[in-house]
Amino acid sequence: IRGMMIQKELVYFFKDQSIEIWYNRGGATPFVRIEYIERGLAASDSIIKDGSHSCFIGNDNRFYKLEGTAVSVISSPYEKYIQAMVNFDQVVGYHFAKEHLYVWVFPIDGKVLVYDYKFNLWSEDNTWTSGQWGRIPINSYMELNNRQYNGSYNEDGQIFDWSTDYATDNGDPIRVYRQFAVKPSENGHRRRFNHLQFRLKRGVATVATPNPKFVWSYRLGRD
Repeated sequence: IRGMMIQKELVYFFKDQSIEIWYNRGGATPFVRIEYIERGLAASDSIIKDGSHSCFIGNDNRFYKLEGTAVSVISSPYEKYIQAMVNFDQVVGYHFAKEHLYVWVFPIDGKVLVYDYKFNLWSEDNTWTSGQWGRIPINSYMELNNRQYNGSYNEDGQIFDWSTDYATDNGDPIRVYRQFAVKPSENGHRRRFNHLQFRLKRGVATVATPNPKFVWSYRLGRD
């Protein structure tokens, strides 16, 4: 057994090669196994519990959502990039509920993968130190009074306030990263592009979501 989780009357046992779901029916023999899923757990600390479901890294190095007795893959759009990593057993997962994000930290690979479950989008979040990318140095996370706090990964006992109100990253400048197929300019002079592509993902208004939002991205063409 690599991990265990309780959701109401259900108990989930995460093992190397499978997941067993047991039900508490009461009586003299209260527990009975109701489901056996042939999908194991890659990292014990990768399980993120959120309300009626959970997310985790499977033994095939894909990210899954487990809701009731149903399992579905959520990492398909980012799968090629994820499969290139090698150290999955040390991954730790955090739920940034205020930002509707699941955050998985790869401490050995030095990567941080972020899944926005509200908009179904994957991204990466890192630090820039000494001229190279690195993992975000967090080892714990909590939310209190609508604020976000992280415990330091280093053994220094520090707690950090995570907020968009700060203009620096703990005193260091926040690096803006832009990646172009063609570098616009060596010296900052004005340049012209003849092809600019936008991609929009628009939400749909429902009773539960009366004011939907949309996400947009852009790309400069190669021609």
